[in-house]
Amino acid sequence: MTLSTFASTSSALSSADSLAIASAIAQFEAEAKAERVLTQDKRKENRQQLVRKVLLNVGKAAGIVLLLLLVRWIILLIGKKVGDEKSYDNVVEGDSVAILLVGVPSQEAAAGIARTLVEERVAACANILNGTCLRFPAAEAVPEITMVIKAARRKLKTVVKRIRDLHQIPTPEIILYPIEYGLKPYLTWVLESTDSKPWWRRS
Repeated sequence: MTLSTFASTSSALSSADSLAIASAIAQFEAEAKAERVLTQDKRKENRQQLVRKVLLNVGKAAGIVLLLLLVRWIILLIGKKVGDEKSYDNVVEGDSVAILLVGVPSQEAAAGIARTLVEERVAACANILNGTCLRFPAAEAVPEITMVIKAARRKLKTVVKRIRDLHQIPTPEIILYPIEYGLKPYLTWVLESTDSKPWWRRS
């Protein structure tokens, strides 16, 4: 083989190798591009699914909120109707005043407690009712006086403390009954008698 023939053969092999390499590179780039497109499509699909889930959850939440608002509106409507039925002439809500029932062993003790509470202006008045009581566990009938005390709710702690201070029994019967509605002039008198300003007169 001559030198010129060897040179031409080497040149031909180099050209073939170059074409093969170029073809491989082109194929690799095409596959990489296809993979990128596939990845982008997958990401786009995932984003769309996420958006659909978010919109679905928002729709559910909005539905729940609307349902709660509807229930609240119905409750307010019923409450207004009941309030209208109870809105008698000169009658107001009595949530500022309370009644206490107190059991006392004797008439004298009841009178002493009532006088002290009224004089100290922690209670507006106290009714004293005679009666008997059956106590656990003996279930024996014993005399007991029941006091019905009207006072401002803001002074209940003071009322209870004074009753316990004056009571003969370490654990006296003291039961609180809230007032839902009452005659406005009477509730005003109870509050003013205990140095409490009625809520309907507060600025």
